[in-house]
Amino acid sequence: MPFGDVDVEHDEAARDQAVVLPDGTVLVEPTDTELATALGR
Repeated sequence: MPFGDVDVEHDEAARDQAVVLPDGTVLVEPTDTELATALGR
């Protein structure tokens, strides 16, 4: 889900599910694979 589709400032559930990467990219409900790939592991 593209970050622009989710208002994490005002949507508490989305904020709880969002992961902000060190480079500032925001992933919402990433799978373990997506998260590992994004973190370069």
